Amino acid sequence: MHINWRQMERMEGMRVVAEIMPHLKDVDMKPAVIRVRQAKLAFYDQYVFYELTDPSQNPQASIYALHKPGCEEEEATLVLDGTNRPIYTANEWAPLILDAGNIPSYVGFFFACVVGTHGPMAVVEKLEDMTPEKAAQEAADQGASPQEQEKMAERVRTVQGICPPRVLNIESNGIYTVAAAMLFQNCIFRTKMEITTQGLIRITEHDMMIGGMDSADEED
Repeated sequence: MHINWRQMERMEGMRVVAEIMPHLKDVDMKPAVIRVRQAKLAFYDQYVFYELTDPSQNPQASIYALHKPGCEEEEATLVLDGTNRPIYTANEWAPLILDAGNIPSYVGFFFACVVGTHGPMAVVEKLEDMTPEKAAQEAADQGASPQEQEKMAERVRTVQGICPPRVLNIESNGIYTVAAAMLFQNCIFRTKMEITTQGLIRITEHDMMIGGMDSADEED
């Protein structure tokens, strides 16, 4: 997911650190040297996305949080921990504002911050180095038949058509059906997911388009 980060000035960043640090548990970071970046997210009106980095550590440590600047209430800060819990909590407290225009950004943010049961997944926003022609040529170089070459080219076209994610349908109850290309390990999947107005995400379909896996278990 592309994040439009803004590096905060020193004094401005220190105020944010002072507000967020009380919410951090068992974190060994030196407040005096922490660098802060922030990004506005289109689907939250009050929460701002923050990155706190301690460059004195090797390797340097970074923490990510959703925070309402200047707020001292319970819902002021949610530290992202790799689960969906902080995001779903923020969606209740924010509140979440979803529409067809910002759904792709929400999907990218969600999967950039949540590590699934079998490992992290990431939204593919565009294919950097792959074209249908290149896919067909690589298949040909490996001895594939013309039919198999066209099949590989068509798979790449399919992936290109859902980079970035796109809304397929909006139900009367507000549920969005979204198609997205997802990277899992060394594979790109064509996925279909449902997203509620509260931001709950459920993947309903997934088909491997590009790549290969070592075991069937990893495909679940």
